[in-house]
Amino acid sequence: MGVCAFQFFLVIALVSQLPVSAASVTQHDAIPVLLRRCVMCHGQDLKEGGLDLRTKASMLLGKAFVSGKPDQSKMIQRIVSRECPPDKTISMAGIERMGSRELQILRDWISSGAPEVEQNFERVKIDPESRKHWSFQKPRRPEVPAHKASLATSSTPIDSFLLAKLEEKGLGFASEAEKLTLLRRVTYDLTG
Repeated sequence: MGVCAFQFFLVIALVSQLPVSAASVTQHDAIPVLLRRCVMCHGQDLKEGGLDLRTKASMLLGKAFVSGKPDQSKMIQRIVSRECPPDKTISMAGIERMGSRELQILRDWISSGAPEVEQNFERVKIDPESRKHWSFQKPRRPEVPAHKASLATSSTPIDSFLLAKLEEKGLGFASEAEKLTLLRRVTYDLTG
């Protein structure tokens, strides 16, 4: 059992290290690299040089890459020349230089035209019968039930709901505890 499991994990580890072919690199491979290595300085909060690298559309606006030409893309040029990330930001938490494998993923993605996987979201039609389910209904305040107990025992509308259910079963609230009993309960709660 142990040897078999070890062999399985060894195969998985080796397969995960195989290079990704340029034709199969999509935004699902490239965007995580950018999110891990670049978005700290080129993201939502901080847009160094006015560049946002969170999506392909924002990269095209910032002219970060030339589609199909990774060596002419400013993003690749700056990563290779070690301008990005600058030495002053390396000491910041979470910022590290890009590894050769990550750089190759970006190069392959750009050289293949930065393809995006088409996502087809099928709209689910909900039939009128299903629309009657409570989760599709607009919330509405229920009527507070009347109960036989005195108003003194019911201090909130929630008490009224509880009392109504208890009265159906011939029960009611327990009598109010004395101060000494409450103190003992609090002591048990706090000290165990």
